[in-house]
Amino acid sequence: YPQLFALINVLVFRDLDSNVQKGFNKFLKTRGIDGKFGSFILTYMYHKEQESIQDGLEMSRALFP
Repeated sequence: YPQLFALINVLVFRDLDSNVQKGFNKFLKTRGIDGKFGSFILTYMYHKEQESIQDGLEMSRALFP
């Protein structure tokens, strides 16, 4: 799918205009989304990935005893 990825332009936050950055930070803050929430999401994603890997290993053990 290289053609698809060639069509996607990825915006990097630090490359955005400073007013856009400030506005987005304000948008998040007014909704209670802060660094603590970001840390929680990263930790949650890590644990979910570990569960998924563990489930896959258990399935492969059942298939190949």
